[in-house]
Amino acid sequence: MCIASLILLLHNSDLWLLQALRPSVHCAPTVTVCTLALYVATLYDCILLDPHGVLDWIFGLIELATLCCTVPVATCLSAVVWRQHSIRLDICVVFTAPLYLLLFLTGETYSAWTLAAFGLAAGYWLIKYRLKFERCR
Repeated sequence: MCIASLILLLHNSDLWLLQALRPSVHCAPTVTVCTLALYVATLYDCILLDPHGVLDWIFGLIELATLCCTVPVATCLSAVVWRQHSIRLDICVVFTAPLYLLLFLTGETYSAWTLAAFGLAAGYWLIKYRLKFERCR
């Protein structure tokens, strides 16, 4: 899915899609589709769908719960990349971005590990450079 979106963007001969976007958001469709594709691949490959024992079932539940809890990071990333400002999920990003480490530890597929690494990098980038927090005095 990621490769298909990249091929479509590169083979767009008249560059209508890229010209319709502002210069600062040319990578927005690719980032959004890649994030969505990683989530779908991780859900598809989840060990919960084919457990071989109780431990697999527990890890599958943890992986599925972690995927559901980390959706605010992906949503905020897409909003920041598309519109250059966040959508009131700043605090959720701060608290759910570290859950990608749990996904990295409990996931058993390359898609889960890739999503975890991407999520940790995206969460760090959002917290460090894009989200505005007010300091409490």
